[in-house]
Amino acid sequence: MEMSEYYTAVRSRVGRETILVPMTVAIVLDARGAVLLTRPSETERWDLPGGAMELGESVLGSLRRCLRDVAGVSSQRETFLGIYSGPAFERLHTEGDVAPVTMVFIVRTTEPTDPTTALDRDRTPMRDWFALDGLPDALDPAAERPLQDFIARSSRAPFLE
Repeated sequence: MEMSEYYTAVRSRVGRETILVPMTVAIVLDARGAVLLTRPSETERWDLPGGAMELGESVLGSLRRCLRDVAGVSSQRETFLGIYSGPAFERLHTEGDVAPVTMVFIVRTTEPTDPTTALDRDRTPMRDWFALDGLPDALDPAAERPLQDFIARSSRAPFLE
């Protein structure tokens, strides 16, 4: 996925300095309760699908765009899980950007998503469905806590971390 005009303009001004980028990601579940994970090209770790917010974009607009572009999922209804921030949840990007705040949602899909047909193979060459009790060992640390919270969640209200 190419950098947007906004991030390209910011990057041209700050060079290789770190840019803080807010992220939206989702725990996408299919009808069986399996979770969709993606493995970005710059890492060997599986992660929740999502991406960086663009200038002028709403949180849900960002989530829906990123899910469509990165995972091929159409999202119409989302449930807020939580906001994750701090060093344990930072996502580092190849451009030198850091995502210190990630908003996590739960998305249930009934549409079959073919894991071999990624829309952006340069950024997300792999995606697959995993049972919640069979998550891969190579899971990005920033995805572990939201998944644990989702699994443990009952009727509690959304939380902030």
